[in-house]
Amino acid sequence: MSLFSQPQLNRTNKLAVSWNLLAAILGLLILAFMGIGTSHLFSPYQLTQHTTISLDPSMLPYYAFLSVYRMMVALFFSILLTFIIGTICAKSKFYERLIIPLIDILQAVPIPGFLSLSIFGFIALFPNQMLGPECAAIFTIITSQVWNMILSFYQSLKTAPAHFEEIAKTFHLHPWHQFWQIEVPFTLPNLVWNAMLSLSAGWFFVVASEAISIAHHTIMLPGIGSYIATAVAQANWNAISYAIFAMFLVIIIYDQLLFRPLMIWSKKFHLDPDLDAYTPRSHICFVQKTSMFKWIKRKISGAFYQWILLGYRSQPGKPMKFDLSKAIKALTLIIVMCSLIYGYTLTKQLIWGQIALTDLIHIFYLGLITGTKVVALVILCSLIWLPIGIKIGLSGVWSARLQPVLQFIASFPANLFFPCVVWSIVYFDLNQQLWTAPLMVLGSQWYILFNVIAGAQSIPKSLRQVTKVFHVKRLRQWQTLWIPSILPNLVTGMMTAAGGAWNASIVAEAVSWGHNKIQVEGLGQYIDQSTNNGHFIELTIGIITMCALVLLMNYTIWQPLHRYTQRRFRLN
Repeated sequence: MSLFSQPQLNRTNKLAVSWNLLAAILGLLILAFMGIGTSHLFSPYQLTQHTTISLDPSMLPYYAFLSVYRMMVALFFSILLTFIIGTICAKSKFYERLIIPLIDILQAVPIPGFLSLSIFGFIALFPNQMLGPECAAIFTIITSQVWNMILSFYQSLKTAPAHFEEIAKTFHLHPWHQFWQIEVPFTLPNLVWNAMLSLSAGWFFVVASEAISIAHHTIMLPGIGSYIATAVAQANWNAISYAIFAMFLVIIIYDQLLFRPLMIWSKKFHLDPDLDAYTPRSHICFVQKTSMFKWIKRKISGAFYQWILLGYRSQPGKPMKFDLSKAIKALTLIIVMCSLIYGYTLTKQLIWGQIALTDLIHIFYLGLITGTKVVALVILCSLIWLPIGIKIGLSGVWSARLQPVLQFIASFPANLFFPCVVWSIVYFDLNQQLWTAPLMVLGSQWYILFNVIAGAQSIPKSLRQVTKVFHVKRLRQWQTLWIPSILPNLVTGMMTAAGGAWNASIVAEAVSWGHNKIQVEGLGQYIDQSTNNGHFIELTIGIITMCALVLLMNYTIWQPLHRYTQRRFRLN
């Protein structure tokens, strides 16, 4: 035995050393990149400063890192806001009635609108520093992903099983411990999934947040988004190809390093893991075997345990409440007063005749054009992805094979392919209004597919067995079981996709390739033109009109339809 055990032991030791060395190199690279990104934030900057973006492919790793750094910072603050706001809304009736309608309104605000209205404020807040434009870019990315995460976390807390309360009372858990040890683990699978989808939505607006054109000022932040914007302005196909390849590598890296391990870890917290046919795999599992990873895990676990111990200062069993403090009252009063003053100023501008009534009617007409395209495209995408999503969701084999591919494609920023569409429209002299319309749902259509897949996977296996026992014909299965069962999920996906299409219309209705710029009639084109010309009154009117139309569609179409499908077709 001794003749064979020693070589085996040596091979094991060598393999362990190799794993530790790779993990150490990876950790040092992450720390170095974080230091580079942080130092970039505090570099000097002037508004009139012209930043040159090189199209040399050797610069792409640096640009890609800066973009990923912004995305990760935005994701961190989005998760922080999700825990704070989502918990407050779920635990307090007062804040639930106050904040949830406010989030509905903020979701309706177009993402570029946040950037246009905040950029100069951040520059004034951090004068002569790159931190101003960087904060504006990060703030824009946050607004593109945080609302979905907050609502998802809030809904998960509201729908937590009732026996959680009984468990907490049985073990005399303080509400603080109940939150971190029972409620947060319950929400983790859904939170990780929505964080991944939200990060994908954030990539769509990286170009807009890194290449800012407002009031005849152009602010270029080094990053892959500004690289793409420069390549489009110069009609450089080679640079676009390099950017697509770089994005391909970036998405693979952060998927393998961040989201794939998180999805595997969150699988431990599923209440019924048998219903989830898709089991992700990570290709960096070697990191978990290293001593450095185990040491970091022990430190994080110890810090988290100390964080939980903070709850012992209050009496156990006392319900978690959020009282309206004087500071919150004062802040709410200030926000209301500012809103009233701003509304009065805007109304005064209208009375003075800067925006005529005919202009308001024309803006509303443009909104109806964009809204019609949004509804038509969402319905068309639903008809396409409904049968495909059901087939994938019902098949465990196809779900395991295709979902990683679909997640990767959904993570890819759709606006990278906009230049191809513009070139095709110009070269073949196609109808601009018709062929630019699909650009609005190119990125948001995946919400429909993933919601349909999730709905199909949640159909109980017992119902599937019943169709086999009674030999129900395939067409009859689709009519009586598959389609009715996933209708609530389908409507949720359509509602989310419609919101994404409204935001994408600002980019899709005014696209360019070199000197060829295509502008089609619609509210998105109006907002884009007002932003570039620095007409803030027209920009504000355009944003308010889009918000009003989105809310009108939500409250008259999507939400009644969602309530009806939940009441009529839910399985439990």
